[in-house]
Amino acid sequence: METRFKSRDEGAEIIRWKLKKNYPFDINEAHLDYQVIQEKETGDVSLLVSLIARPVVRQYEDLLVEAGLEPSRIDFTTFNLYALFAQRLDLSENALLVTCHYGVVGILIFYNGRLEFCRVKELSGGISEPNRIFREINSSFLIFTEKFPGHSPTEAFCVYSEADAEAFSALVSEATGIAPVLLDAERVVLRDNCPVIDGKTLRRYAAALGAAARNLR
Repeated sequence: METRFKSRDEGAEIIRWKLKKNYPFDINEAHLDYQVIQEKETGDVSLLVSLIARPVVRQYEDLLVEAGLEPSRIDFTTFNLYALFAQRLDLSENALLVTCHYGVVGILIFYNGRLEFCRVKELSGGISEPNRIFREINSSFLIFTEKFPGHSPTEAFCVYSEADAEAFSALVSEATGIAPVLLDAERVVLRDNCPVIDGKTLRRYAAALGAAARNLR
C-alpha cells in the first residue's frame, strides 16, 4: 500500500476498497485479516493479507459443530508448519521454506528476517507427480529472484508430510539450486509421555502441532 493508516480498522477498510474488484464475491462479506510486514521510509507499507468468503467459513463451522467441536479461529496449514519449526527457521534471516503437506505446496521466502514472498497452491498427486511440484517450486523461485534481485536466500528448508521426504528434498534442491535442510516433526516433538506415537503420525499432524505451538508462544 502507498500510504500508512491510523488504525487497524482503517487499514482493513482501505484494503477492502483496493481489493473489491479482484474477487467474484462481495468483499464486504469476506472475513479479512492482515499483518504489517514492513513500513518503508517512503511511506509505503507491505502487508500480508488473508481473506475468505464468510459463507465458506460457515460451511466449515457447521461441519465442526456437527462433529461436536467448537471452531475458534481460521488458520493456515503452511504458516502452522512454519510455527512448528520456527525456532530453527528464525536463526536464518535469509531463508527459503518449501512445504508439501498432503498436496498443499507452500513457498515462503524471508529476507532480513521478514517474509518477502509467499505462494501456496493445492496440487493433487503429491510426490507421485514430482514434475508438477518441481514446476511450481521452480517458477515461484524464478518469480521471486526477478522481483527481488540480490535478495537470494542463503539457506533452504523443506517439510514433507509423507514417507519419501528425501526424494522431496532432492526435488527442492533441483528446483532452487540450494540444498535444503529437511525438517521433521519427529525431531522437534518430545514423546516421553506418549511413546506410542510414531514418526508417520507426527508428520500427519504436523500442521496441527504447529497451531498448538503458536498458541503457546
